[in-house]
Amino acid sequence: EATHAQSAGNTVTQAVATIPDLGHGMLTVAAQGTGTGGSLLGFVRNSPVGHDLAPTLSALKVGGTGKMAFTLVLPFADMKDFSLDGNLRISDADVVAKQWNLALQGITGLLLFDAKGFHAPELQTKWHGAPATLSIALGGDTGDPAKQLTASLTGAFTPQSILTDYPDLAPLAKIARGTADFRVGFDIAAQGNAADAPKTLHVQSD
Repeated sequence: EATHAQSAGNTVTQAVATIPDLGHGMLTVAAQGTGTGGSLLGFVRNSPVGHDLAPTLSALKVGGTGKMAFTLVLPFADMKDFSLDGNLRISDADVVAKQWNLALQGITGLLLFDAKGFHAPELQTKWHGAPATLSIALGGDTGDPAKQLTASLTGAFTPQSILTDYPDLAPLAKIARGTADFRVGFDIAAQGNAADAPKTLHVQSD
């Protein structure tokens, strides 16, 4: 048992490692810690769950602070059959992904991760200054093997705020006016790394 340690820039406030049965050779690690948004993302990126998601996670720049807790079970006989159950609680985090024309401010909420990937069904944030709700999933947690990332923003937006990051669509902003409830979705196909994989933007409004 440990009550203080450092890991990938994060402070581990409590950690317990046990081997309940030497005959079956299984290690269980339960830990809690704190860190910045960037250091916590780095921890996930370098963990077993982050191995296949590293190219996608590397595109994200995350600020703010957060708390982490997880339980990892590793069978010695075949470590690739590990199980993982954890969460990140982030507060006032800014996220920037330039290659996706994405910039979000003040993200707050709970993000869950497991051996397949991670997901957050309802994070509070701001997009172009407007309050919004963010839903995001990566890896196996997308529920669709054809996608490595799915994300959506819902809120009351103007067409101008939606189109400002996409110059090719700018003429549409001169036609549409006012504010309406929108759902802006973004998907990355599960083909190669995030930079080269096909991407889809879809917008819905009431």
